[in-house]
Amino acid sequence: MRGLGHLLATLAASSVALAASVQWRPVGPADKDSTVTLGFALRAASPGALDDALAAIADIHTPMYGRYIADVSALVRPSDVAVAFIESFLHAHNISRSKHGDYVRVAMPVAAAEALFHTELFEYAHEGHPDRRIVRPSGPYQLPSNVKPHVLLVDGLDAFPTLFQALVHAKATAAGEASSTSVEAIQRAYDLPSGLDASDPRNAIVIGAFLKETFNQRDIESFEARNKQAPSSAFHGPQPVHCIGDGLGVGTGEASLDTQLVTALTQSQHATVLCYNANRVPSQAFDDSNQEVGAIQSVLVYADDECALPPAYVAAVDAEFKKAGVRGTTVVVSSGDNGVVGSTLLGFCGTPACSRYQKKKKSKILKFDHFRPLLLHVVMAVGHNVGVFVNGGIQQTDGTSVSAPVVASLLAHVNKFRLDHGNPPLGYVVPYLYKVGG
Repeated sequence: MRGLGHLLATLAASSVALAASVQWRPVGPADKDSTVTLGFALRAASPGALDDALAAIADIHTPMYGRYIADVSALVRPSDVAVAFIESFLHAHNISRSKHGDYVRVAMPVAAAEALFHTELFEYAHEGHPDRRIVRPSGPYQLPSNVKPHVLLVDGLDAFPTLFQALVHAKATAAGEASSTSVEAIQRAYDLPSGLDASDPRNAIVIGAFLKETFNQRDIESFEARNKQAPSSAFHGPQPVHCIGDGLGVGTGEASLDTQLVTALTQSQHATVLCYNANRVPSQAFDDSNQEVGAIQSVLVYADDECALPPAYVAAVDAEFKKAGVRGTTVVVSSGDNGVVGSTLLGFCGTPACSRYQKKKKSKILKFDHFRPLLLHVVMAVGHNVGVFVNGGIQQTDGTSVSAPVVASLLAHVNKFRLDHGNPPLGYVVPYLYKVGG
């Protein structure tokens, strides 16, 4: 093992700057004796392996179509050299590794982290919620020159978390009986028979809730009864995981909307709601939730401003979505009506370049050739005047928050049909949608 002195002598000349955030304000230097937990996202030994596998599995014209990969370790595992360097760098601290080896987590005192990364750590408070505190560098930090090429992101040093987005986007108003779009109207719009059941253990649905969002089962029962779906006595709605009140607490707008629409439209007995009451779940060192077998994972609404996120953070999150894709999971995401692709505001996304299958479609529909990134909605669906129950009262909801659970429910029925006829689930469905869309 190399000594710490040798590592500090080989620090990279360039440092890594923390992305600025107007939502977090510095309170003061962090307590030197407190503990900070950091996660290192390591670059894969074969950088293009995950992308190539996803492209082949999602292309209906290749022999690999639908041949999902249960264990993605070989696609994302870092090189032995990378592992050796990171272990040497962090040898004085207890290291834990993710299932696939691409993440390393370490806990250390603030004073040790400041010395190791040549930075000063500050405590920050959220502008809108001063009780929410985090520790981040007050300026750039440094990695050794033999470590930096192998590290994509240091979670805990590179970005500020986004909090309470649901409070920004869930602008529900009181709705009367006649003003709301009913489940029957949605079923009629998509030729979906009433009572059609998408239940199949191979066709699980996972609803990812906003931070501190939860739902109440009684609201789901009321929603089904009002929309003349399954009777309340036959409740079989989503199972809560880490949810405050365990499905019987004080419901919130977005989680109530998602659970009620998915339950009514799918009747699925294999649906789950993952609730998050903190930025990290203490019992889960690494978020491997998206690696569970399941055909639909409905990560329904979130909105991180891309201009405030470092590219490495975007790449690390994208890699998690790609892992889900090669496992056969369909991730349905709406943008929170926040002005990016998929929104109702004709926004443009400035981060990813168009995929090959998108470029041809873009040139047919839009002539904005000076825009390199993705321009088009992938899919649009009903998203207006849906009345949902929140703690016994009815609220009217609009936008892509509604559209996402509708699309997820429709795909669940398509997957059920495919599974019943011996075919694999759709998985990463976007290339297929572009194919069938001409």
